[in-house]
Amino acid sequence: MKMAGERTGKNPAHSVSGKTLFPVFSLTGQICIRQCDTGGARIPYLFFSVFFLISSFSVILHARNFSYSQIHSMPKSVEKDYYIWRYIRQKSTTKAQARKIIREVHGINPTLTKTYRRKTGANPPVMRRRMEIRDRTDREYLRRGNIITLEILGSGDPLAAWKKLDAEMKLFVFSHAGKKGRKKLDHPIGKKEWKILSRHPGANLMIHYIRSDRLPKLSAVLRYPPAKDNQLRY
Repeated sequence: MKMAGERTGKNPAHSVSGKTLFPVFSLTGQICIRQCDTGGARIPYLFFSVFFLISSFSVILHARNFSYSQIHSMPKSVEKDYYIWRYIRQKSTTKAQARKIIREVHGINPTLTKTYRRKTGANPPVMRRRMEIRDRTDREYLRRGNIITLEILGSGDPLAAWKKLDAEMKLFVFSHAGKKGRKKLDHPIGKKEWKILSRHPGANLMIHYIRSDRLPKLSAVLRYPPAKDNQLRY
């Protein structure tokens, strides 16, 4: 003879004093036991809770999706390549859209190649012609930025040297400094300085690294209002 409330192994519900106890998942992830009449009058609460939980996750996931027009309107840059990768990676992007947007990349990298191949079943098109006719000023900017990044990280006080740079170069160095280098640049930024940085597309990649590298001091900018003419995509 089984005691009241003992698991039977056949039904997730438990019986106590003629009532039925159903496990209900709360929105915090905890399991609650809610007493329901055996007639099923209060059972709809369980289905409503599950439905509400699924709907909440759907809204969150939908908010992270990007449209083709959003990515297409961005100027060609390393930051845009990151969003192209996210756009191709999302489930709502079709093969045709992936083939179209891949032609707007600044440079193909292994991660982007893998994601594109997974979506379309083929490798990205080789764009040698585009690489050959790339603007010389753009190549010079990348070369200069890489040199400055090495100089900043190799200096005795990387943070002090970084603060002397203009906003665009600050964002370039921060994005190319690597995880260890970015930890050296982790410091509180004022609201006025963040508004200046937010006017450049590179601020998007800065936000990405602040989150992924878990930089506690710089994370304050996530709560700051950006400039009205900001270039943020978050």
